[in-house]
This record gives sequence, C-alpha cells and structure tokens, in this order.
Amino acid sequence: MLNFEGWNRKLLKKQRALSANSLGKEILVGLTREESELYIELVASDDPNDSDKFIELDKKHMAARNCFDEDSL
Repeated sequence: MLNFEGWNRKLLKKQRALSANSLGKEILVGLTREESELYIELVASDDPNDSDKFIELDKKHMAARNCFDEDSL
C-alpha cells in the first residue's frame, strides 16, 4: 500500500483516485507505482506547485481520473 500519511484513503477510493497495477500494487490512477510514490513525496514538500515534475504528474493523474469518470457516466 502507498503511504498516505495524513491523507484520507477512504475519500481517495470514493473519488476513484486509487487503483492497482498489474502486480497488484496500489497506485494513483494514471501513474506508475514509482510516479505515485514521487507524487506523494512532492505533495508532502513545502510547495509542490513549484516543482515541474509535480505539475506533470498531477496533470497525468487528473487526466486519467477525468477519463475514468467520463467512462462511468
């Protein structure tokens, strides 16, 4: 499981922000396991929006979530 210290795992599941990769490892939708871990690290940093990598991962994650949400309508 990903380390979501201080995050609300139940809310993330309800928002369909979590998934599992082909190995059954928990990931953020649209991201690899490594990207998911980095995303969580960057969120915990002082100002993640100053990081180009965070912005890239956030866009990728949000695009995948939006696509997933549209498919479920």
